[in-house]
Amino acid sequence: MKLFNYLSIIAVGLIITSACSTTTKNDNEGEAQESCIYTIDDQSLNFQWTAYKFTNKTGVKGTFDDIIVTSDDDAASLNELLNSIGFAINTGSVNSNEVTRDLKIAQFFFGTMENTSVINGELNDANDKGVTIALKLNDMTVDVPATIEVSGDTVTLKSTVDFKAFDAAEALAMLNQVCSEKHTGEDGKSVFWDVVDIKVQALYKQECK
Repeated sequence: MKLFNYLSIIAVGLIITSACSTTTKNDNEGEAQESCIYTIDDQSLNFQWTAYKFTNKTGVKGTFDDIIVTSDDDAASLNELLNSIGFAINTGSVNSNEVTRDLKIAQFFFGTMENTSVINGELNDANDKGVTIALKLNDMTVDVPATIEVSGDTVTLKSTVDFKAFDAAEALAMLNQVCSEKHTGEDGKSVFWDVVDIKVQALYKQECK
């Protein structure tokens, strides 16, 4: 009788152990891997440049009205999406809210450079710290570093473009000459800085299954 009870206890233990093992395995197999697709909302694009004049570096803000952005529509991560972005900016569409100035910028600045009716570029090497912009200007392509900030569904890119890196001294001098009166500050000096800050914001979409 004791032997029977002992064997019964062992049998029950094996059944319980087997049942627990089976449940754990089924739970793991039932876990689904979520996959996501990231896309840019082209209509949300907001591009702003800030150029500087006067000795005290006073900012002049503007944008471009004609910008074409391309990107993959099946990126598996935000960084992959950023790395797929390319753009083309029509420099004739420069808009600083002053028609006369815009005409001078288009003709005497961009128009003085080589093959710069359109500025082309693409984003590369995106990571949590930033991204690189391969920017083509004055018939030269230069890698320009940029920072990336993500807040909710908004991505913000910030960078500083140094025109010296594009051998644009002649174009800078020409624009400063034709805009000399506007670039002359209280100290009597006509100054147009050779850097411009850019800020780009856009919404991205994340669809997961």
